[in-house]
Amino acid sequence: MSASCWVLISDELTAAGITWPDGMRPVRADDRTPPHYGTRWWLIEDDGAPPELDGRRVELTFRMEGDVPVVASREALS
Repeated sequence: MSASCWVLISDELTAAGITWPDGMRPVRADDRTPPHYGTRWWLIEDDGAPPELDGRRVELTFRMEGDVPVVASREALS
């Protein structure tokens, strides 16, 4: 399974550096989002996402297993 999903991420978090779970990679930010809002939609390649999430806006929830982030849930936004 694999999908490229749009995820809303704060600029503060991306500036601090995100440790992504294995199989997840940021591709690019959507530059149409005005920077003064403090968040941007990011296209994320996600090897663990089901194909039906491809191209969708998705809410990701992470949890930590020791020092390693893992995906706890993926939910398509309406």
